[in-house]
Amino acid sequence: VQVEDNAKITATQVGAWRFSFQRNSNATISNSELLYVWSYNHSAVSIHNSTIGAGLSSYDNSRARLCNTTTQRLYCYGESKAYASWYLDVHVTDSISQIVPYANVTAAYPNATVAESRLTDDQGWVRFTLMEKMVNAAGEYPIGNYTVKAAYQSYSENATVIMTGNQQITLKLGFVIPEFPHVLTLLLFMTTTLLAV
Repeated sequence: VQVEDNAKITATQVGAWRFSFQRNSNATISNSELLYVWSYNHSAVSIHNSTIGAGLSSYDNSRARLCNTTTQRLYCYGESKAYASWYLDVHVTDSISQIVPYANVTAAYPNATVAESRLTDDQGWVRFTLMEKMVNAAGEYPIGNYTVKAAYQSYSENATVIMTGNQQITLKLGFVIPEFPHVLTLLLFMTTTLLAV
């Protein structure tokens, strides 16, 4: 199949088809299984949560971005580039494994530049999309170790991660999240009820 315009391929399983994107086309492929993908002439292809059986080839000045996508081969020619990324799920807990919501979590490249930073959700989780490598005509350039740091108030913890696939880590901070005593919760509930009445 040859495409010369914008295209969106979702939840498609065609193990014997080959897709070719040309002439400044923009393509998004997600949750699919394809045999081969080519991109030419300044095309941009984004592939998420998919499998490309035989491989992906990028020519001329095109760009390919793969996230949580497996492929046997990744080729780049001319000025083209391809970027392979994976998900990193970080769970932040206190010293007794209680969740820590709204902790600040940062992932930094080996040169200490921040790759991504955000707060954990109300269950103590955050998801990053971190690059494993960049590929061009000269070869593959793996990113290396990411430093992942979680901080909450004056407490922090970090870990080193190499993104060669989806990963999940837990960062345990050295404190215990204070909880309301049950008596205080009961008094608060009773006061609110009385005021409402």
